[in-house]
Amino acid sequence: MAHGLQLALLLAAVLLAAKLAGALGRLIGVPASFGALVAGVLLGPSAVNLIHLQIFAENGPPDALLQGVGDLAGLGAIFVLFLAGMETDLRLLRRVALAVAGSGVGGVLVALLSGTLAARAFHLDWYPSLFIGTILSGTSVSVSAQTLLELGRARSREGTAILGAAVVDDLAGVIVLTIMVAVAAREGGAWRNTGEVGLVIAKMLLFLVAAALLGGALLQRLGRLAKAVTGQETLLATGLAVALIYAWAADYLGGMAVVTGAYLAGLLFGRTSFREEVGTRLWVLNQALFAPVFLVSIGLQVDLHALGGAGSFTAAIAATAVLGKLLGAGLGARLGGMSWLEALRVGSGLVCRGEVALAVARIGLSYRLIDQRVYTVMVAVTLATTLVTPLLLLVGFAVRPAAAPRT
Repeated sequence: MAHGLQLALLLAAVLLAAKLAGALGRLIGVPASFGALVAGVLLGPSAVNLIHLQIFAENGPPDALLQGVGDLAGLGAIFVLFLAGMETDLRLLRRVALAVAGSGVGGVLVALLSGTLAARAFHLDWYPSLFIGTILSGTSVSVSAQTLLELGRARSREGTAILGAAVVDDLAGVIVLTIMVAVAAREGGAWRNTGEVGLVIAKMLLFLVAAALLGGALLQRLGRLAKAVTGQETLLATGLAVALIYAWAADYLGGMAVVTGAYLAGLLFGRTSFREEVGTRLWVLNQALFAPVFLVSIGLQVDLHALGGAGSFTAAIAATAVLGKLLGAGLGARLGGMSWLEALRVGSGLVCRGEVALAVARIGLSYRLIDQRVYTVMVAVTLATTLVTPLLLLVGFAVRPAAAPRT
């Protein structure tokens, strides 16, 4: 069978599994995103091992097929955050700015410290332990954003704080990672690049300022021109192009996560008069294709059998990953002026690690800061935090504030 036909068949299986699992999830009262994530685990090497069935493996190793699905999933993450950005109320974001800063910084610091200490408790050396803490300090809100959109909470105080805190978290996480890699690259006990951290910070801030100024000045005019050319299809294509360009620029020019660029693009596009037209059409496209592939692909790449005898270590690090963000980000949000319930919801939304943690773990493996066994554990921990995040958000938003006592 030709490679293109194999990919088409694989995507058909992924889409049908995601939608069926999502429907079953809604029947039992959990978000559709959780059902799609579970479907990915079941289809992956942990159970069915779909990608290695004969029909997909007959032309050799199916790595190219998995890469194709992964590339489509990456687009899904970009468009989810672009939509979430368009749903964000900038006036509300300014009102919860203290909670955004507190939860972002608090989540990074507590996760870094708790992850390091948890790894040390299993007798790992200090440097691998510190890098495990570094992996846990990051946040990926792609799944959280999808869940917030499903629950209709993206424009709430907590949803706005979660999405805003992710940008702060990205800034802090990249700085921590840069310091760790710079230490690992020491030559003769001296720093190889003494100004590296300052350069990284300046690069990120310059990108954010330039992207905001350029987008604010141009996107309304660009949208008006696109709509005048041929109508709605060109307008949607322009919105997609803006999201992709900002995602590329965030990584290539700003040294940040691609989803941060996509979220910033959504924030800016959401201020134009074309927000509803683009958002409505992109929501349908994303829910039908990109988001299901994004969610299922996470499980397709995880092999829980590879953990071997590391079950207790994995469970401890996973628990630390969840509690570190819940407590750190939650306390930061509380100090920023939110109620305890709101703070708990914000902490829940920042639990997911996702592609950010996987990218950092790969860097650690390439620099030999962690070994293959620890890398496999961190992949499993990433999956665990990804699975639990939709449930935490569902429970958090289901709880209602206690009524004030009558006087």
